[in-house]
Amino acid sequence: MDWKVFLRVFLRNAIIATVMAGAIVGFFGFLVAGREGFLNGATWGIILGLVSVPFTGFIILTKYWGDYAGNYGKWWIKKEMQGEE
Repeated sequence: MDWKVFLRVFLRNAIIATVMAGAIVGFFGFLVAGREGFLNGATWGIILGLVSVPFTGFIILTKYWGDYAGNYGKWWIKKEMQGEE
């Protein structure tokens, strides 16, 4: 995976995770305590969203390395079935 593509996807997912966590937790805070609950919940949601950023990177890397490992598995099975080239 090209580093520019990885960085763009990583930042996009990090921003989405942070905004969505802030909105969801803020919404629940609004239901419980009104405007002050929304502000407090949104703050906690943003913090939780930022904490989830490393996991977002792992998800992207897992997808990349999963494809890589799948290709290696195909090569190994072909080698075992048809012999060494």
